[in-house]
Amino acid sequence: MEKQKIKYSYGIRESQMQKIFNQAAKHKGVTGDRILQILEQRLDNVVFRLGFALSRSIGRQLVGHGHITVNGRKVTIPSFSVRIGDRIAIRELSKDHPIFKELSVNLKKFEPPVWLSLDQDKMEGKVVGVPQGIDQLFDVNMVVDYYSK
Repeated sequence: MEKQKIKYSYGIRESQMQKIFNQAAKHKGVTGDRILQILEQRLDNVVFRLGFALSRSIGRQLVGHGHITVNGRKVTIPSFSVRIGDRIAIRELSKDHPIFKELSVNLKKFEPPVWLSLDQDKMEGKVVGVPQGIDQLFDVNMVVDYYSK
């Protein structure tokens, strides 16, 4: 059940979850924490965390439709993994899109997580650290146990 909660929350499929676990298991440290870091570093999630989208699924759609750039290049892959120093912004051609009309007003009162910085005037975010202190709404250790079998 915990695995299903993670899959639904982040909008990923079983095969993606398996790959994320395998990737996390290869790294040193706590596997559960690494799973959450990998999930948080997905571009669709970062778009949501920066306040550009109201939900992860909308963030996924914005990325898939080509409205988001990473370091000035259009990226259309929602599972793209951002790294420290990457700049995430709304594409210049997309800023006139109706979905972004009230974004500047909404961003004024938005506070991103500590591992992201947000320039509200430019509507641009930057990854300044590794995701830490993530609110765990699910028991990741049960997921690690499930995949370790």
